Amino acid sequence: MAGPNPKNEVQRFDFEKDLPRMQKLLEVLRLQYNLFFSGARKNPPASERVELDRLFNYYRNANIQNLSQQFRFNSFAHTYTLQCEQWGKWQRAKDNGVVADPRMVAALRKAERELGELERETPEEARKRQHPKEQNPDEARAPKAGPSRDESKIEQSPMQKLFEQYTKARLLNGEMTAIEQAAFERQVERQRQAIIEKYKAKDVTFTVATQNGKVTLKAKVVKQ
Repeated sequence: MAGPNPKNEVQRFDFEKDLPRMQKLLEVLRLQYNLFFSGARKNPPASERVELDRLFNYYRNANIQNLSQQFRFNSFAHTYTLQCEQWGKWQRAKDNGVVADPRMVAALRKAERELGELERETPEEARKRQHPKEQNPDEARAPKAGPSRDESKIEQSPMQKLFEQYTKARLLNGEMTAIEQAAFERQVERQRQAIIEKYKAKDVTFTVATQNGKVTLKAKVVKQ
């Protein structure tokens, strides 16, 4: 009987298939961690990390000769390493008694919905999502059409975008206290009206900034 062929072990790894697989596994893992830190699941998703870590550790230790593949893996490795550090930071805060939910109810619902979408996603849909700029020849020649009614309906409002930017910045900054979107919008609107009255302005726009280690909103007056 012939012994096992060591080449078969090497052939199990195919970078062009494994990298998209790692990217999708990371997306699922992010959503599972969202559910964990939101309190929707009891334990962190350790078992879900097994396959991703297996692939990641193989390519991290492999001598990737192709420069394009090396660049793409290094980009993924940087993203995954930063994400692992953030999960560790949140876990330490949770272990130290920070019980306030670092995610909002809306984020929890979004995570559950996106997780279901990822589980139903086909390989072709995944490719289009990961490479949205790619077009087939027919699409490239087709005239550009304006957004459909359905697309315009789901477009985020400026306030929604501001809330998500503010929330993301707070999480990255380690500010774990939860904030409700409705309360955030009321506070921003009060500030907006107060600034308009004080400076007789036409409008006020807000951007997210980090000053002195704390995430804040920076107001800009729009003159008449």
